[in-house]
Amino acid sequence: MSVILRFLFLFCFSLSLSLLPAASSIADSGREAAHALERAVASCHGNQPCEAAVRKREALAEEKRRQREAADNALKASDPGAYYLNLAGRYLMAAAFIGGAAGLYVLVMHRLFGGKKRRRESRADLPR
Repeated sequence: MSVILRFLFLFCFSLSLSLLPAASSIADSGREAAHALERAVASCHGNQPCEAAVRKREALAEEKRRQREAADNALKASDPGAYYLNLAGRYLMAAAFIGGAAGLYVLVMHRLFGGKKRRRESRADLPR
C-alpha cells in the first residue's frame, strides 16, 4: 500500500509542477493566447475546415473566459466574502475530483493486484 501512496504523491507533485507554467501563462494572456491560437491552427497543416473550427473553438473559449473573469470581478466588487467562498468551492471541487480519481485508482489496483495471499494446502509440509 505504501508504494501506491508514493506513486500518488509523485503524481500530485508532478501535477502541481505541470500547472505552474499554466499559471504564468495566464498572466500574459493576450500575447500567449495569440501564440496558442497560431500553434493550434498550424497543427491543421493547411486544412481550411480544421482551421475554421479551431479558430471558432478558441474564440468561444476566450469569450467564456472573459465572461467568467467579468463575473468574478463583479462578484468580488459587490461581495468579497462570496467571491472567496466561490473560489474556495472551486478549489474544493478540484481537490475532490483529484481525490476521487486517486481513490478510484487505488481501488482498481487493489482489486487487480491485491488478492488473497496464497496459503499452504496442508500443514504436512510444515517443519516440526
